[in-house]
Amino acid sequence: MLSKIIAIFFGLVLSNSCIASVETPKVIKSPDGNIVEVNDFGHIYLWAKYFQKKDGITIAAVGRPSAPIYQHLKDGLKIYTENIDEKSSIEYGELEGEEMLRHRMASVLSKIYSVPVSKDNVLFTVGGRMGLSAIAYAINKVHSGKKVVTTYPVYPDHRVSYKGISPELVLVDTLNTQSLTAESLHRALKDHDPDSIGAFILSSPNNPMGWLVNKSEWKKISNILSQYKNSSIILDEAYAELALEEQHTSLVSVAPELRERITILRSATKGLSASGERMAILASWDSKMLSKMLEYQFTNLIHAPKSSQFAYTYAMEHFTEGDAKRLANFYRPLVRRVEKELSKAKLNFSNKKVSGTFYTIANLQELVGKPISNKVKFIYPGEKKIIEDDIDIAFHLMAEYKLALMPLSLLGVEPKKGLLRITCSLDDNEQQSLYKALHKIRLDLSKTS
Repeated sequence: MLSKIIAIFFGLVLSNSCIASVETPKVIKSPDGNIVEVNDFGHIYLWAKYFQKKDGITIAAVGRPSAPIYQHLKDGLKIYTENIDEKSSIEYGELEGEEMLRHRMASVLSKIYSVPVSKDNVLFTVGGRMGLSAIAYAINKVHSGKKVVTTYPVYPDHRVSYKGISPELVLVDTLNTQSLTAESLHRALKDHDPDSIGAFILSSPNNPMGWLVNKSEWKKISNILSQYKNSSIILDEAYAELALEEQHTSLVSVAPELRERITILRSATKGLSASGERMAILASWDSKMLSKMLEYQFTNLIHAPKSSQFAYTYAMEHFTEGDAKRLANFYRPLVRRVEKELSKAKLNFSNKKVSGTFYTIANLQELVGKPISNKVKFIYPGEKKIIEDDIDIAFHLMAEYKLALMPLSLLGVEPKKGLLRITCSLDDNEQQSLYKALHKIRLDLSKTS
């Protein structure tokens, strides 16, 4: 039961035929003794927590922010609480969010994107996952039977599954190109009829690859998107505040003529360091999508808590370019140091620096074919001697190097590539443990090569 809850929480189930995956899902035991198929990160996470409790391992796999909570978000929560009328109850609110707060948030977004945003374009929701679930529902209702274009590796919620059914995905390769480009988008679309495309889901900064699309590239991409007049455009900007080297640029600012088809997701989870408060908004000029997203929210949520609406709005009203630079200055050194240590250990996937988020990719393919740790053999129901893929690597790292990373096969990457995502937002002790583990891996590999 616990494994199912964790799986649902992380939302990492992958089953779409368009995604590279293990032909026969790997079978392991869960910590509670059940036999399970490893098709989501929940099973990896459960074992990571097991080894953390047992051996004190470092979990560098979960996308958690480590910067201090944004002060104005904290202030907003305090102001809301202090102004509650103690003589009356807190009543239910409006489905979309409180009208005045939607008006205020719209004003903030108008300034950020340099395009008109009205209160009727804004929908407060509960965290990025609820927002993406609403988007999935809307796409499946508005564009039933149509294909969805998104990037590869595939962030699980971008598969827009609803009731276990996912639309056919058209994947734009950014694993090998290291970024989303107009050329890669054109290449992915060339064999598909424009009328067959229901939606585009694009995320910049991107999880897990960490790329950021600049103004000139967005302009080229917009020229392609303009040819798909009946498709919706979803911009997942959950990491908008975490551009490391240059200012975040949104497609809607570069190509405002496309805004009638655009829906934007923004969240307080990462940039404002408030993952536990589940604050997010959907801003949409696409009336059909907005209507269905509201329908989904009414069915599953009613409305976001008034306190979170107020605090998120208050924080966004006070967020400045200086705050964005502060975040970049906090996370950039962490990411750059991990990149440096990966390069020194010759375990880096690419020499290209991450431009947004706090993730980077390790290439541990050299471990494929090596003996697997005796300390994890009890996890497998059958005999296990050799590391075969990134799932095996993940378990091997937990036992031998006290380190948990995220296998990219759970985001659709070929398992034998041996690629794993590292979360760089670690505290000082965790960072040192990570660096030590990377160099120990290299030392051990040099002994067996």
